[in-house]
Amino acid sequence: MTSHILLLGTDFLNPIGDKNIWFNMLPYLIKEFDSISVISVSVRKNEVEWQDINGRRIYIHNCRPVVRPGPNVEEYANTLGMGRRTRYQNELMRTSALLRMVALIRRINSTSKLTHVHFLNHFGPFSIFPRPFLPDMAYTLSVMGYIGSHPFRDLFLRPTYQSFNMIAVTSQEHKVLLGNFGIEPERIRVIRWGVPEMLRVSDAEKRELKEKFGIPKDSVVFLWSGFIMQIREREFYATIQYVKEIAPRLKNAYFIFSFKPEFYREQYRQWENERIRIIYNPHQFHSILRMSDALFSPIVSRDAIVTPPLTWLESMALGIPIITTMAGGVTEVISHGLDGVIAQDFSQLEEVIGRFIQDPTLRSKMSGAGQKKIFEKFNVKSTAEGYIKMWKECDAL
Repeated sequence: MTSHILLLGTDFLNPIGDKNIWFNMLPYLIKEFDSISVISVSVRKNEVEWQDINGRRIYIHNCRPVVRPGPNVEEYANTLGMGRRTRYQNELMRTSALLRMVALIRRINSTSKLTHVHFLNHFGPFSIFPRPFLPDMAYTLSVMGYIGSHPFRDLFLRPTYQSFNMIAVTSQEHKVLLGNFGIEPERIRVIRWGVPEMLRVSDAEKRELKEKFGIPKDSVVFLWSGFIMQIREREFYATIQYVKEIAPRLKNAYFIFSFKPEFYREQYRQWENERIRIIYNPHQFHSILRMSDALFSPIVSRDAIVTPPLTWLESMALGIPIITTMAGGVTEVISHGLDGVIAQDFSQLEEVIGRFIQDPTLRSKMSGAGQKKIFEKFNVKSTAEGYIKMWKECDAL
């Protein structure tokens, strides 16, 4: 039987964040399946685009949402996906595209029969609605994280999860949560995210980049990244208020807060001083990440479940340890004191940061241990193999 996988997500041709994973997995997926197609909720102008992957052509069908961003969308469409928007606008746009997606799935299936449809994103509470109108085949879903309990949202998550044959989560903790939502364990697969192998950033490169950005080359740079889905505005305010309090007491510490442009607000500038900098240029992000000595990523919501964020994995792959607080799934990524630091709460952070600054040997050991863990447990090949296995198991149901 010919196998044809359809991947369904948002902004597929804007390879930032979780799209990196799928781009990196495609070379492994095309070896196992006869055909792969993509539906991407996007404001891009072309109805159909394509990418050549190892000599195989992957077609991307762009599905424009009914509800779209403001008038500046065209300016940002090619660089930022769907323009400036909040998380709630994203959800509204994805949901508004559901009927058009149903029509596209039916059209693609009529010309080249599909065997699986995999949702890269959850499309909101109305995800349950289209299933009766879709062709009969396996439907699977990637669930990237859990931002904390909310009665209204949780009420709608339960039935939408039930409409999928199998669900992929990225941590054992998230599997337990879905079990509490009534999803049978045999329908849940833990597939950890993976990143490509990367070279560790040298001390010389770090010093060079720090000087380029006007930061003392011997300072210890802590990066907070708003590129992480578990971090919302309240995490930013809690973190920057804490940093403003402790920074004067931490010699040689320098803190950078980085945002996606669509989440940046000009009012954040009021927090800047000689030890704190705010940036929102995505083209600078990777240089700033490479010059950082640690990714500073405390999580306020204790009932959140981390994905883990791709930025964590990319940082560790580059030899940049994570400093965070306890939340669901954290210990599945970070081993406290070995390849990163897990504080129980904000009150412990100043002490662990101070120790991190004062001990370059500790920083070096954590750097190497974290990089080794990523290569062994969180690599792209293992992620692809997990999805291949899940889709083949769907065939056996």
